Formats: sequence, structure tokens, C-alpha cells
Amino acid sequence: MVATRLMTVEDLETMGKEGTSFELFDGVLREHPGMSIQHGYLGFDLGFSLASWVKPRGLGVFFTSETQFTLSRNPDTVVKPDISFIRTERMPPPEEHDRISRIPPDFAVEIVSPGDRRAEIEDKIRRYQAAGVPLLWYVAPARRTVTVYTLDQEPVELGGDGVLDGGEVFPGFTLPVAEIFA
Repeated sequence: MVATRLMTVEDLETMGKEGTSFELFDGVLREHPGMSIQHGYLGFDLGFSLASWVKPRGLGVFFTSETQFTLSRNPDTVVKPDISFIRTERMPPPEEHDRISRIPPDFAVEIVSPGDRRAEIEDKIRRYQAAGVPLLWYVAPARRTVTVYTLDQEPVELGGDGVLDGGEVFPGFTLPVAEIFA
């Protein structure tokens, strides 16, 4: 048997631009392919709605789908949520802004792509929760639903008549699920 060396966050950073095409799961690279048109506009519209509400309140910073976040170390896991957010008080210092984030986001959105496998989706959800991400929305375009994951609570799936709220991360924010798919 040949031992394979596990990759680290630092290895991913040394790959330069090529490294931005991957996520890392327990030290193993997993290609993160580009998005479909639907994936892109759903992510942009949802991110725009959130940022338009959050930014004037100075609650924190939103990130694009190319931003990489470390969820765990030894072995390392790095993900690229479709939308992500870090509260102002948790933002890394400016000297770390040109690196992969060493902290997980406070909020993440993952938009399910047609090629995503259920086992991989469930694995990623577990990893976000294990990293302590307080709020995660999984958007399923084919079903027109959003499943909301919060720490220490059962997930809640919302359909067209449901209303998303920002919970403790975005207090007071609400968005009808139907508006995401309009």
C-alpha cells in the first residue's frame, strides 16, 4: 500500500489560482466545478437581497462563491460556499485578507447543482455544523425549497409559502422563499 500525503490549507494556497478550483475534504482535493446559469443567478439574487439588508446595518462582510473557508484542521477541510458571511467582530485582521480564511463563516448558502450527490451534500452539512457555523441555508432549485440548518436544532425545509429569517446572525431579516425562485 502506498501512503498518500494529505494536503493542507497551506498546500492549497501554494497552488495559486489553480487551487481556487478545489475544495479540500480531510486533506483530499475535490474539484469544485463552475456554476450553471441558474446556480449563478440564484446565488447573486439571494446574496444581493441579504447584502442590501445587512450592509447598511454594518453587521459584517459577505463573500463570493470563490472564497475559501477552513472548517477543520488536521486533516484540513476547506469549502467554497455559494454565499458566505462573517460578522464584523469576527473578521480576520487585514494582514490575513489575502489568504484562505482560517475561520469558518457565520453564515453559508449552498445551492444544490444537478450533479451533486446526496451523500456529499449531507457530508458537507455535517462539516459546517461541526465547525460551528450558526446558520446554513441549502437551496434546492429543482424542488424550489430552502432547508435551514441552525446549531442544536432540527433542520427546517421551507417551500414556496415559507419565509426565511436571519435568526441570530441577521436579526430582523426576512425573505419569502417564493422570491428566491421568482
